[in-house]
Amino acid sequence: MAVCYAMTPFVLIVVPATVLSNFLSAEEIGLYTMLMTVAFVYFIFLVFIGLITVHNYGAIKAVLTLLLTFISILIIVFLLTLLFTLWQQLFSFAYSVYIELTFRG
Repeated sequence: MAVCYAMTPFVLIVVPATVLSNFLSAEEIGLYTMLMTVAFVYFIFLVFIGLITVHNYGAIKAVLTLLLTFISILIIVFLLTLLFTLWQQLFSFAYSVYIELTFRG
């Protein structure tokens, strides 16, 4: 719920910025980049404040929780990639055995 509320100003800034991007020249692209950066930083700030408020964390504990969550996500992605690679090699081996048996059979 806090992320949805935090995303409201982000959407209210990004939609006009997207329309504005169709009319800006190459020299004015810095304005668009600045507007998008401010919107993103403000969104991240609101999400962080929402995390602190909802969970009754302090700032240090919130940062630590976010860091541990990010590390956990990296570990899960690594394990899923490992599992996918193993499954692909197993399928390749089974297919090679099948091809070999059809040539000899």
